[in-house]
Amino acid sequence: NNRQRGVRVNLRQLDTTDALRSLMMVDGLRYPPQSEELSTIDPSILPTSAIERIDLLLDGASATYGSDAIGGVINIILKRNYDGAMVEAGFQRGKGGNVEYLASGTWGRTWDGGQVTLSYQWIDAAPTHGNFNSKLTFDHRPWGLDDRRPIGSSTPGTISTGSQTGLSMPDPVTGLPIPNPRYPGNLGTNCQNCYAIPLGTGFDWQPGATGVGPTLPGSAPTLNWANFAIAANAGTNGTRNVFNPFTIVDYSAATQYTGGALTVDQRLTSNISFYGSGFYGMRRSQIVINDAGHQLTWAVPTWNPYYPTGAPQNLRVAYHMGIEKPAVGSAYSLAQRYQLGLNIALPANWAMQAYFSHTKDKNYNTEDPRRNSLSKSAVSAALGWTIPATAISGTTPAIAAFTKPSSVPYLNLFCDPRAYTCNSPDTLNYLQRLDEVQEYMHVKERGIKADGPLFDLPGGTVKMAVGATLTTYNFLITNTSTSGTNPTVSIIQDPRERQVWATFTQVNIPIFSDQNALPLL
Repeated sequence: NNRQRGVRVNLRQLDTTDALRSLMMVDGLRYPPQSEELSTIDPSILPTSAIERIDLLLDGASATYGSDAIGGVINIILKRNYDGAMVEAGFQRGKGGNVEYLASGTWGRTWDGGQVTLSYQWIDAAPTHGNFNSKLTFDHRPWGLDDRRPIGSSTPGTISTGSQTGLSMPDPVTGLPIPNPRYPGNLGTNCQNCYAIPLGTGFDWQPGATGVGPTLPGSAPTLNWANFAIAANAGTNGTRNVFNPFTIVDYSAATQYTGGALTVDQRLTSNISFYGSGFYGMRRSQIVINDAGHQLTWAVPTWNPYYPTGAPQNLRVAYHMGIEKPAVGSAYSLAQRYQLGLNIALPANWAMQAYFSHTKDKNYNTEDPRRNSLSKSAVSAALGWTIPATAISGTTPAIAAFTKPSSVPYLNLFCDPRAYTCNSPDTLNYLQRLDEVQEYMHVKERGIKADGPLFDLPGGTVKMAVGATLTTYNFLITNTSTSGTNPTVSIIQDPRERQVWATFTQVNIPIFSDQNALPLL
């Protein structure tokens, strides 16, 4: 679920996937919430080589920082006044191919009245493949439980002459029948009308003279029903092609990270000094996900050119498309900021600070695993069906009935994709649905504040602070998608903007101190 591969921080476990109750700051200035749902605090987007320390305020601080600091505040302090250079390199290897390389460097120089510190970090991590652990499975029979491998997770396919049926008895806990219809894999070897396509069945797709391969009904069958529907392929062998789908997906994503930071300080005059900082972080990730939309049972029309010779009508094929068309999710997180400010010494021991910062946060995610990343209508059309018209729904327009374009070859499900290139790349690309979410927020913060002594009392010096800030938020989320039944591209955008003006003052009045100490006080 953590597609951007961030490191989520949750103070006091008060944050949810819908809202944040904690605030992250960098050098005392707020950083916006992260992830496309704006529901994550992720300090790892900053290069760790640039971090001097992290201060935690573990008490509610909403009165000072705002309602997003109910749970507390995380303040990341960047390195300053670093004199010298340091280079680090690392390598680590985990199970399942999870190899990671990393390198970082920090360089800094100080002089009378100023400093500059520069940091950089690079990380490249390979994915962890799902077959690294035998317990990552839907088949729980080794532990005395049930087999929940979906029958749609079959390669090559499992053919049925109608819906799959098997033995049925009540579950002692839920009372639901066994096999539980929610978990077709429970059919196990009891499927009464299932036929496993033999391994090695099929041939490589060839464009032929037409450029789109076979088109005539019955022109390219890979099975002869009279020879196929025999005892060797039915009964106990009916579901032998069902496999654990976690063996072909990733447990963790491949990630690539690059980031850097710069801090600068310089005294301009005896009373004025300049300070500035900036950072950049980009983390990309790719992961092969276990998408339920890739493991379904499809009805095949008899006019599909690959339909078995002599087979009855209404054949259905349980088939996992993940071998030919893996569900690859990709994402990235981007963080940028620059900050400029002046520290000014005023008369009467007062000090003033004026500053400006511009922060950008961007997150992108494609192929949300909660939705099917294959278009069901496109798969049906590629098999040869005519897709009925659909009415208008919300922002999705109505469309007329349609068939696959003539330039798209027919989809062949009666083939072993582990042995052959069963389908044209054009066909596989036609099946893909679009699902992208992009979030973009940038925050501009301007502020001025001053503090210093006012006068003396018996208990000490009365001190005062005053200030004002103007913070501008611009937010845009864009969802670009096609539905499972309508190939029309839907683009939904939600732009928001707000400005927050604030002024504050604080007075510290010492009543008792060492100067006027009284007993018990």
